[in-house]
Amino acid sequence: MPNSTALFISGAPLSALSQPVDNATISTDCARVLIWPFQQLAQTKRRDAFFITFQLWVLGMSVYAMYAESIPHIIAVFITQLYATGWTGYEVFQTAHFRSSFQAITQSACNGVDLLPNYWTARASVEIPTLVIHSITLVLSIYLTWRLVKLFGWQTFKRIGASIQMHRYYRLALLLSVSIQLSTVFLIAFMALWIDQLWNGAIGHFTHSKVAFKAVFILLIILTPCWLVAGWSAIYGERRRLMNVFLAFAAIITFLWGFMFLAPTYLLTFQTWTFFATLSVFAVVLLVITLVLGIMCRLNFGKGLLDYRKSSQSSEPGRY
Repeated sequence: MPNSTALFISGAPLSALSQPVDNATISTDCARVLIWPFQQLAQTKRRDAFFITFQLWVLGMSVYAMYAESIPHIIAVFITQLYATGWTGYEVFQTAHFRSSFQAITQSACNGVDLLPNYWTARASVEIPTLVIHSITLVLSIYLTWRLVKLFGWQTFKRIGASIQMHRYYRLALLLSVSIQLSTVFLIAFMALWIDQLWNGAIGHFTHSKVAFKAVFILLIILTPCWLVAGWSAIYGERRRLMNVFLAFAAIITFLWGFMFLAPTYLLTFQTWTFFATLSVFAVVLLVITLVLGIMCRLNFGKGLLDYRKSSQSSEPGRY
């Protein structure tokens, strides 16, 4: 077993893994080798739980986007659909790779005992149709997003007018609105996965200051939706102080993420769990984009866009 994965031993007695399988008994040596693969299967459950919740969020965003005729929500839904399709395709490849590694382990250390006789077929029967559905949905999303953005963009042109400068300010505000929405959902997901690792994962047994980690990240999960509301309020109302608080929070989270790599257990989780690493990097990249766009929007406060928005809202309330 590699040294890096040795830390993932949960502390459960190895005899608990020595169960009859197809009239064969798993030896203690076999059980030791299987600790890491079964830890990966546990991570798969967490990943699936995330995507179930993620799809519910996308559905809610889609309904609201159509109701409010909101370009930011439409773009956010499209980006999340692109992310979900890409990751679903990668999952098919990852499952095939994990199956090959798992079978090599059982063949060498467990005398070729088939420990997961039905798992691979069941997994493929879910993953492949899901990938097909996601791919079809993505194609439809490309077409519908293009049509709706074009339609709502023309309505925006009629509300804002022909001023090139105002349209630049407006597009910048739209991009910031999209990045805030995406950053929020991915930040919450990333922090929730890390808290779950501290609470339920084997890595929690080796984490120093576990209570402090839990307290900080639970507080951040609570504050992140407030950060979303603060950002939207600051953009729409051009509230300078609130925008400064919004930008400060984004900067603190970015710094905290970099600081997290000083914790060996976090670094190990990042190196050994691809989904967690991808999700956290994606969240922080979106956060940095949000921070940059927020600074640019903050510099545009007081240049006339607020007056245009107020006039548009009075004629067509609820649209942005």
